[in-house]
Amino acid sequence: MLLRASAYSASVSNSLRRVLIPLHAGSAPPSSNAFWAPPQPAYVDFLRDMYRLHEKKSPAHASKKGNTPDAGFKGFLDSQLTWDRAMAEALSLALSQHGHQNPALVVGIMGSGHIRFGHGVPHQLGYLGVAKVASLLPVALDGECRHLEAGLATAAFTLPNKATPPSEPPR
Repeated sequence: MLLRASAYSASVSNSLRRVLIPLHAGSAPPSSNAFWAPPQPAYVDFLRDMYRLHEKKSPAHASKKGNTPDAGFKGFLDSQLTWDRAMAEALSLALSQHGHQNPALVVGIMGSGHIRFGHGVPHQLGYLGVAKVASLLPVALDGECRHLEAGLATAAFTLPNKATPPSEPPR
């Protein structure tokens, strides 16, 4: 049996981010933005942790968005929420355009931070009225797989560890 699948892309251009994000920058919390559903507090906490990791890896990261760590995080949060909404909109549109042909399945491939615990894109999809959302998440066999938390995803899978190249013999 041959299955036909359509592919769609969701992208957020730099020019769109420059227009959307400043609309409420400095004047209101992200929950007041009309472009996306208010984020759950646990998602904001997760994104704050991710932002701190970015800061540690690249101290210049925070200065890109403003002079204070709060301003830097706010820019990061707004950017993530914009991406979440754009991907949710693309999936919702694909479902509404082609739902009559195959109402059971529309697949989105994205970074795990956008779907963990039903936050991000699944949350935005719910806000758009898409009730049935499932997530499949890769987890590291030697890490997160050993400590899976309830609600992380609908299902999880592992991949084999990367083979390490043999070290050169001593000379």
